[in-house]
Amino acid sequence: MQQTSTPKPSVSFVVTTIVVLVASLDLLAFQIAGLAVAWNHITRVGSGVLALLQVVFVVQQYRGTFHRNAGAARTASRCLLIVGGLASVGLVVFVSEALLGSGSAALMIPVSLLMVACFFIIGAVSLMQASMNRSWSRRLQAASDGANAVSHQKTSAWEWLVAAVSIACVAVLAMYYASTDLGQFGEHVSRDKAPGGLPADATDISFCFGYRGIIAYEFSTDEQEFVEWVNSGIGSIESRAANVKIVPISEPISITRYNFLSDELTGPGTATISDGLYYRWNKEDEEVFAAYDRTLGRAYYYSHGF
Repeated sequence: MQQTSTPKPSVSFVVTTIVVLVASLDLLAFQIAGLAVAWNHITRVGSGVLALLQVVFVVQQYRGTFHRNAGAARTASRCLLIVGGLASVGLVVFVSEALLGSGSAALMIPVSLLMVACFFIIGAVSLMQASMNRSWSRRLQAASDGANAVSHQKTSAWEWLVAAVSIACVAVLAMYYASTDLGQFGEHVSRDKAPGGLPADATDISFCFGYRGIIAYEFSTDEQEFVEWVNSGIGSIESRAANVKIVPISEPISITRYNFLSDELTGPGTATISDGLYYRWNKEDEEVFAAYDRTLGRAYYYSHGF
């Protein structure tokens, strides 16, 4: 009687599995950091759900590939389909926000392009690995149904050691990511400790992120630097395409300050400027507003995209 041979994973499948597992552990560390430092409750819940999904995936992907477990390979494939689907949705949402919105995601095009690339790579790799897992699980299932059933390996001492080292690496990475998080707000910080995209000479920076993509900055800068910063493109692609010009302030104007966006901050929620420049674009409930107080040498920025 002819027996079917025990399936063995291909070299390419093993390599992609290792790459995906390493990337997943890195994402797990990022999600754990998000649980620790996220100020937005929605972000915290999302980080918790994704962290749990990553744990399930890592365990099942390893078991499916190296212990040749058909059920584990199918579970890993489903996890990857979820991740790929979420990445695809994130890609569409982020591109839409960058093109049409005026929230923090659209503040700088280089950042937007980086995020779009990340979403695309995560989505494409997840869907590709999901397809490979599905084919592998079918091979394992066919072998189990045949005369030569696949035997599942027991976890060795070496594998437990690798697991312990992986957990330690995730913990170290999570602490690193948590330490680099800007938090919801910052007051009187230097440029390297503030969100990107500010003028090169910006100092004494205060900022705060709000819900629904709202962000407010204020910082000290030279008037010419402010003009060049605004003209270089702030807000969304749509606001820049409108070709709105900076105009002199002819009568006092008010702009929302970062203090307004958090109950933990004190101080006036608006700044009134009588002498300086301002830029303002709005469409429906979207707005990009920047102003320069010539008397104080201080710039203000406020935007919301919903």
